[in-house]
Amino acid sequence: MRPFHCFILLVTLALLPMLSVASGQQDIIGVARDIDAQVQYIEHHQYLESGEHQINYYSPELTLLVQKKLSYPGLPHHPNIVQSDLLNEIEITMQSQENTLSVKREEDQETNSWDFDLTPNVIVDAGFDRYIQNAWTELSPSVTQTMKFAVAGQSRLIEMKISDIGYERDYRVFVIEPKNWLVRLVVPQIRLEYSAQKQLVRYEGLSNIRTSKGEKNGVVDIRFKPWDGNLTQLASDITWENLVTRL
Repeated sequence: MRPFHCFILLVTLALLPMLSVASGQQDIIGVARDIDAQVQYIEHHQYLESGEHQINYYSPELTLLVQKKLSYPGLPHHPNIVQSDLLNEIEITMQSQENTLSVKREEDQETNSWDFDLTPNVIVDAGFDRYIQNAWTELSPSVTQTMKFAVAGQSRLIEMKISDIGYERDYRVFVIEPKNWLVRLVVPQIRLEYSAQKQLVRYEGLSNIRTSKGEKNGVVDIRFKPWDGNLTQLASDITWENLVTRL
């Protein structure tokens, strides 16, 4: 089941690289905590003048773990992706060319590559955030959409369901989960909370980051907010849990 676990994510991602891309937009910080509320890592989202979206993932001590860059040459949910896992020494690229998505994964001096048919019902990795934003008025509690997900570094598409479960505490909540019920038994759903401005403010699900070699991906709760402060000070604050009520 490893490919499915790897998908949940990342997201983000990954998912979690999941935040909207806009030139000049304020930076976003996401703090990921485990079920014991211990900080696992920090996401720093930057929106470049070129329109690219740069994401750096750090340990609580500000050790750089993963770098990810997204660009948007075509449909918003078809980003090109370059991802560097510095801890595990894995390089992944996802490039769209007309109706084809080309994926390459480099690990342990071995390179694997494959292609997918790229259609409008395919969501490329972190492109699901842009997909939800663009389908904001089409999604409703009475509608469940099924899409195919191309997960960074994985060699097959995964069918996932996107469900709108309504509003909680003024936030609109979406759930993403595998369409196959057998897979749902072992893979937890992803729960996303969006503000009225269509900004992702919370992610709950499997982590897409491994903070040490060999460990398994755990479940995390990530809170996002705009950030214009100093990253070093942020790391110090969250290590001492002074920002628990803020992030």
